[in-house]
Amino acid sequence: MYGYQKGNGESRAEEILYLMKNNEALRVAYVDEFRFGREEVEYYSVLVKYDQLLKQEVEIYRIRLPGPLKLGEGKPENQNHAIIFTRGDAVQTIDMNQDFYFEEALKMRNLLEEFKTYYGIRRPTILGVRENIFTGSVSSLARFMSALEMSFVTWASVFL
Repeated sequence: MYGYQKGNGESRAEEILYLMKNNEALRVAYVDEFRFGREEVEYYSVLVKYDQLLKQEVEIYRIRLPGPLKLGEGKPENQNHAIIFTRGDAVQTIDMNQDFYFEEALKMRNLLEEFKTYYGIRRPTILGVRENIFTGSVSSLARFMSALEMSFVTWASVFL
């Protein structure tokens, strides 16, 4: 949404830019639409950061996408387009409502150790762990979603 918000001059884009200014390591990935002609549209996955020396947002990478991003659910599509910018041995995808509370931090070390162990022929490549849904008492829908978490894991670490 950052590219859309930035293009429309929305205050949310200014707030994201403020976060990038004050957090030097923060990078933002968004999908940019480039229109030429009446019906021709190209889509790009863009990674930006705030450069403290230039005092402005700078583009790090721009990769052309084969088509529009919103083909399915928003969250997984967002993670899929941004994964091309990741580096390292493991990628952690976690819901933002988990807020990095203490118990989740304790889990991470043990989860990363699982990638070092061979189970049969090779090491695991995807490891899923259930989230702690602490909003289950808010409504019947929240209680239902909390129960679904017992069967369908929405949090996973991927070994690249």
